[in-house]
Amino acid sequence: MSFSWALVVVFVVSYLIGSVNISKIVSFFKKDRKLESTGSGNPGTMNMLRTYGAKSAVITLVLEVVKAGLTAWLCAFILTKNYPVETLGYDCNLLVFYFSGFAIVLASCFPFLGTVKGGKGVACAFGVFCFSPLWYVSLSLFALGIILIIITEYGAISSFVFILGMSIATTIYLFVLNVANAPLICALIWVMAVLIYARHYKNIYRLCTHQENKANFKSSFKKLFHKRRNGVEEIPEDEVEHTPEKIVEVEDNKKTD
Repeated sequence: MSFSWALVVVFVVSYLIGSVNISKIVSFFKKDRKLESTGSGNPGTMNMLRTYGAKSAVITLVLEVVKAGLTAWLCAFILTKNYPVETLGYDCNLLVFYFSGFAIVLASCFPFLGTVKGGKGVACAFGVFCFSPLWYVSLSLFALGIILIIITEYGAISSFVFILGMSIATTIYLFVLNVANAPLICALIWVMAVLIYARHYKNIYRLCTHQENKANFKSSFKKLFHKRRNGVEEIPEDEVEHTPEKIVEVEDNKKTD
């Protein structure tokens, strides 16, 4: 098989794997399956956070990262072994890696199964960059994104910063090291970035009109790490007044006195 046909196989395989929406699978096991009718309606990690909380969001993110990153890495590993430098005249590792990653992000946005609504590709892109040579930059920008979510409560802003930062960093990396097929790889990365930004057009509009949905990041993680004492779940102070049981208990004490 020629290298060109091998790339076609990589694209098809990567696209099919990328079409598997992890958030839909995780939400399927929830009693209240309301993912696409809550918040932004997007079947992605951020809406999982709003709808089901931090635990489901973290599970979704980790599985999306592994799905995307491991698929791209395996495709690059297999083709590099079968099409070495001696055969092609150049190292095809990064070309195959980002070509596979592009197909995965594309499938995440526009999945093969037409009945399944596509996401926005951010989690898959994060997975691809996490398995790339610039994984440390990816993790640093991810940490910055978490800080931005905590400060602003807007997930879209952190996504924009991450995608733009990784696109710039990867472009610099490819040209400074004079990587083979650098212009083609950069084209794949920037088309991927534009695609992700385009998928966020509603978020951009809502941000500009101050109507964007909050991520509920702090409250979701507060509930996740909320501990139980003496076998009874503690009720946060800001929720006490909304709890009928507490009101009844106070009234009963007054009657007893």
